[in-house]
Amino acid sequence: MTNDLTIQAAETGRLRLFAINLDAKAVAELDNAEPEALGLMLGVDDLDPTYMELVRIEDLSELGLIGYLREGYDLGDDIVGADRTKLAALRGHVLIVLSLAFQGHAVTLPKRAELTLIATYTTHGPDWSEGMALSTPSAEPYSGPPVKKRPSDAAMSGRIATFALLFIFLFTAVFIWIAA
Repeated sequence: MTNDLTIQAAETGRLRLFAINLDAKAVAELDNAEPEALGLMLGVDDLDPTYMELVRIEDLSELGLIGYLREGYDLGDDIVGADRTKLAALRGHVLIVLSLAFQGHAVTLPKRAELTLIATYTTHGPDWSEGMALSTPSAEPYSGPPVKKRPSDAAMSGRIATFALLFIFLFTAVFIWIAA
C-alpha cells in the first residue's frame, strides 16, 4: 500500500482486494500458517480471519478473479467492470478482506511493501427496507398441539376400582387353587 488505510468504526458492506507482493515460498508459508497470520500481514493483530481469504488466482482457472468476485461475493458487472483490465492482469495471490473482519472497530492499516490495495468495492447486502408480512397458520396464537387434559376424578376412581376388582379376583383364584 502506498499510504496508511483508515477503516471507519462500524463499517459494513465493503470488500477490499489486495495484491500480495511476496515470493512463492513466503506465500506458501502464509497459506499454511494459522488464519491469524493474515491479520498480522495487514499490520493488525485483532482481525477476524473468518472474513479474510487468501486466493491463488491460478486456482480459479476459467472462472478467473472477475468471475470469482461476481459469483462468490455477488459483485455485479457494474461494480467490477471499471477494474476489469486491472483485475485480469493480476497474477499470483490476492487477499480479500471484508468489512466484518475489522469487527466494527476503527482501524488504520499501516503502509506495507508486501501489499498493494487494488480496489475497494461496495457489496450488496439484503434489502430489508420493505418488510414482508408473514402469514402462516403456524404463527397464529393457539395453533400448537392441544394441551393434554388431566383425567377427571371419576375416571381415576373407575381405574382404581377396576384394578381393585382384578386384584380381588386373582387373590380369590389363588386361594381356591391352594385349597383344592
